[in-house]
Amino acid sequence: MNRAHPTVHSVSSSGVPLVVRQRSRGAPTLGGGPGGQPAPTGPPPGRPGDTGPRGGNFSVLPPIKDSGRKKEQDFGLSELDDISLKNEVIRKVKELPERGLQGLLINLRAQDRDRDGILSTDTVKGTLNKFQLHLTDNGLKNICKKFGEAGDRVPMVRYEEMMTYLTKSRMEALKPPPPMINQRSVGVTGGKQQPPQPRKVNLRNTVLFSDRDEGKLMADMERQLKDKPVNMADLRRTMYDLDRDRNDFLSGQQVQIALSKCGFHLTPDVKARLLLATDRTGAGLYKIETIMNYLTRRLQTQTEFLPDEGFIEDGEGIREEQLPLQPEPQAMALSPVPPMEDPEPAFDIQKWTNDYQYLAQAVYSADEDQSGFMPADEVQHVAATYNLVYNLQISESTFQSALSSSIDPNYGEVNLEYFIALLQDLHFRELQNY
Repeated sequence: MNRAHPTVHSVSSSGVPLVVRQRSRGAPTLGGGPGGQPAPTGPPPGRPGDTGPRGGNFSVLPPIKDSGRKKEQDFGLSELDDISLKNEVIRKVKELPERGLQGLLINLRAQDRDRDGILSTDTVKGTLNKFQLHLTDNGLKNICKKFGEAGDRVPMVRYEEMMTYLTKSRMEALKPPPPMINQRSVGVTGGKQQPPQPRKVNLRNTVLFSDRDEGKLMADMERQLKDKPVNMADLRRTMYDLDRDRNDFLSGQQVQIALSKCGFHLTPDVKARLLLATDRTGAGLYKIETIMNYLTRRLQTQTEFLPDEGFIEDGEGIREEQLPLQPEPQAMALSPVPPMEDPEPAFDIQKWTNDYQYLAQAVYSADEDQSGFMPADEVQHVAATYNLVYNLQISESTFQSALSSSIDPNYGEVNLEYFIALLQDLHFRELQNY
């Protein structure tokens, strides 16, 4: 049996073995190929199913993209949203009991385990509802947004600043409104109103807006706002909040925004006539108090206007009040005549409120570290001094009750904002002005 030579790779047709010289392989080079061969310049052929940019036996992942900075959450409120929140908070916070805000603050601090002054929005919303501060869903969202900041996982709320806002709102809610028209004259004359003063208008508007036009305007406003719940206090606050220059004047657009925001839905024609009637400068600026006086007169009295006959004169067409029968002169002579007494002057709410602001400012100024808390004896000393100087006539029992109710159990000192609001509230309750 012929054994093939190891180097024989094939045999010719005539049976002669064909010897093929094998090429010796050298040591591998740094290029990775066999010795003596140049390294391939192109990439190695890939498999049919390999679509990666480099080829090979593995799939190539897409490049990691830079996601960039996360979109920052906007925690600010627009001007109108801020005004709406303020009006809603003032209405709701007045319904809280005297120690409601203090208990709310204590509960929020107890939940703040990190003592960093912030809590999650869900925690704050649940605590507000727990302590009977029932805001609308939009109100809860806005108050958390107003005092919110970005957290690690969820938005957080700076509850200490929120409580300061609620306390100041309660103080403003307890502040008595300014006296209505003819309030002082009613108190002094015993119910008899003085004759109305002549209407003061700018000479530029005398021809453009006459008394007849004013009467028709009052009648149209009465018809359009009849049986509609309107809040004059909210409207007044909204107008003054929109007064950015603090000059007591608004533009026409600001007046229309305030009216629509507070539910005074008037037709464009009536709005235009109202603006014409209240333009005292002739420059398109409208005084806030003049607008409020027009709307207050609309709420107080019902204007009688006849299209053909104009205004009804004073005393004409109005049923006179029937007076009781007077006794005979002889009977009057026999009846004892009571001694003449001077009428007691009416309580001037506006003057008392202005003087009370000096007391509040003095108490806040005495707080040297501006922490909002002071010892009870120091608060009583400052408040009693200004009570005597401005003759506020706040009793000692009212002082003691306000001090004892305003002491924070955690600090052992008086919460100044709560004390100022509570002292005013207790004094008015004592005078039965609520």
